Amino acid sequence: MSHLLYKITHAHLEKTPYFLDKNPISVYDPCCGSGSLLLQFARNNYSYQFYGQEKNPLNYDLARMNMFLHGVDFSNFNIRCEDTLLNPKHAKEGAIRHGFDIIVSNPPFSYGKDIKGGWYKKEKKLLELDERFRMVGALAPSSKADLAFILHMCDLLSHYGMCASVIANGALYRANSEAKIREYLIKRDFVDCVIALPNDLFFGTTIPASIIILRKNKFKECEKNNVLLIDASKLFERKDTKNQLNDTHIAKILEAYALRQAIENFCYLKTKEELQTNGYNLSVPSSIEEQEKINIKDLNLELEEIIKTQNLKRSFLDNLINELERGY
Repeated sequence: MSHLLYKITHAHLEKTPYFLDKNPISVYDPCCGSGSLLLQFARNNYSYQFYGQEKNPLNYDLARMNMFLHGVDFSNFNIRCEDTLLNPKHAKEGAIRHGFDIIVSNPPFSYGKDIKGGWYKKEKKLLELDERFRMVGALAPSSKADLAFILHMCDLLSHYGMCASVIANGALYRANSEAKIREYLIKRDFVDCVIALPNDLFFGTTIPASIIILRKNKFKECEKNNVLLIDASKLFERKDTKNQLNDTHIAKILEAYALRQAIENFCYLKTKEELQTNGYNLSVPSSIEEQEKINIKDLNLELEEIIKTQNLKRSFLDNLINELERGY
C-alpha cells in the first residue's frame, strides 16, 4: 500500500511543470509512525526535505533512526513528537510557508474512540476556531478523527501539491458532521480520486479501507468538478496471512487514474451534482452498485419489445403451418 501511495504522488511530481525545477521538494506525513512512507521517497530522492509528526515516543525515535540508517542527512528531515491534531508542529512558515508539495499518510482508523473525551479532549471550542477546521463549520466526531486528519492535511497542502492518504471507509459515507466535511471538500473541488482497497490489507485489522487523493489545483478541464472512483477491492494476492497489492495490481490502478475514464465495473467519474444528490457519499463500492442497478422501467420496455417480436414470429409460423396443411 505504501508503494502505491508513493507511485501515485511521485507521478504527480513528474508530470507537473511546476515541480520540474523546484528544489527541494517537501514531503510530509502527519502520522509518520516509524517513517516507512517517508522512506519510500528517501530511497531515491535524498535531496528532498522530509517532515513528519508522531505522537508515540517510541515510533518517533524509530522514525528518526530509520532516516539516519537510510542515509538521509540530519538537515533533510524534521520529525516532531506531539499530537498532530491538538498540537501541530509544522506551520506554514519559512521553507514551507506555501505548504507541502507531497503529503502521504496512513492515519489511525477511528482515532479518538479509545480516548476519554474523544480526539479533541477538552479543546473542542478552541479547535472550532482553528484555521484547519473553522471554514467547515463542523468538527469530525470525537470518536472518529478520520476526516480531521484529512482537513489537517488539506490545510497544509501547497497550491500545486498532492495529498494521498489512507482513510477508513466509514468516513466516506457517514452522515452529520462527516457529511458536512465531505461537502466542504467536494464543493471546493479538492477531492480528486477515491480508491477502494481490498480487505485484510493492513496489519492489526481485516477491515477494508480506501485511499483519498486531494489536489487544490486541477490543471486539465477533464479533472475539474468531478471525482474519479476506482474499485480496486478485488485486486489482491494472498501472501502469508495478509492480502497484498502486487506490481500488476498497482499498474492497473495507476493506468486507470492516469486515463481518468470510465471502465465498466472498475472505475468511473462522478460529478459534483451527482455527489450532492447522494449526500456527498464517496464510498466506491456503493457507488459502483448504484451504477449497476437495473432500471425496472427500461427492463419492462425491453421485455414488451421482445414479447411483441416473439408474437409476430409465432403468428408468422402459425400462418405458414396452416398454409402447408391446406396444401396437403
